[in-house]
Formats: sequence, structure tokens, C-alpha cells
Amino acid sequence: MHDCSGTWDGLFSYPRRYDPTSFVAELRQASEWLTGSTQETAQRGLYAGSMVTANLMGKIAGRNITLLKTYDRPDAAHDAVRYIGELNEAGTEIDGTWVNNSWSGRFLMIRARKRHTQRSDAELSRLLVAARSAR
Repeated sequence: MHDCSGTWDGLFSYPRRYDPTSFVAELRQASEWLTGSTQETAQRGLYAGSMVTANLMGKIAGRNITLLKTYDRPDAAHDAVRYIGELNEAGTEIDGTWVNNSWSGRFLMIRARKRHTQRSDAELSRLLVAARSAR
């Protein structure tokens, strides 16, 4: 089993009219338990355009990962989010679905390079399309 600790570049998509949102996640794994945090630029709501942070708690069982993301400054646009995904065999990607109180969509997290420079939204979108095409 791979240790998921480290920095991950992510992208989540909406089912409707909003553009995908990129984020950076820091994960820490202790046995099957996962904790961590995320940073993203809010696309809508009270904090649109500002950096928002959230805490992560979850579990890994085999390659199946579940995470609960709770925003530090919740508002109507930032409900708690549940992520349900699968770690690829190489331990470099987590692909799955996110769900909150009213919406759901897809997400992809890619293990960051050794020296972290956040990937651009365009690069993450390209990787998301490539990963889904390969399945």
C-alpha cells in the first residue's frame, strides 16, 4: 500500500455552469487514517476571489479513499464536501466523485512534483482529460 502523505495538486469540476476549480491538498497518513488541509481560490459566494482553506479527515482502505472536507469559513457556497475516490496502482493519482448538500461532480488529485510548483488550471484540465480517456 502506498503512503498518501504529501502534497497533491487537484481539480474539481461542477455539474453546471461553473469552471473547474484547482486546489492544493496536503495529506498526512497514519495507518489507514488521513488528515490534511486544502487551499483554493473561491469561485463564487461570499469569499469569491479570495483564498479559502479547509481541513480534511478521511480513511484509506486498499485503494479506496474517502475524505471529508470542511471549510474554515463556511458559507452557503462552501458546504462540507465528501470525496470518494480511488488511488491508482502507482500511488500518484486519486480520481473520483465529490458530493455536498446539493451538488456533485468529479475530482482528480495528482501527487505533486518533489519541488512543489502548483500546476496551472490548463495543465490540470489536460491531465484530467487524459486520465479519464485512459480508463
